[in-house]
Amino acid sequence: MSGTADATSADVLAKQILTSSHAGTFSLTVDLTGVTHLASAGVQTLHAAAERAESHGRRLDLIAAEGSTAAAVLTLAALPYSAPAGGAHDAP
Repeated sequence: MSGTADATSADVLAKQILTSSHAGTFSLTVDLTGVTHLASAGVQTLHAAAERAESHGRRLDLIAAEGSTAAAVLTLAALPYSAPAGGAHDAP
């Protein structure tokens, strides 16, 4: 994903995640390295997708570059993510 993840794009993001993960029945990796703005609507979409995946015994893996806006927001939202190079960052 690239650009903004906000109220105007959250529905598109949710549909893409639902389709790609077969409604949470397949694990999925979402690459947020190109995201320039991650608003609360985007965070809510990611939280819902993570919960859906977990309810099916699957995972939603998030990728965000350390020091990026997305990484900062994911940390505040307690959503674990990994850095693109593989350095894991677990939410507090």
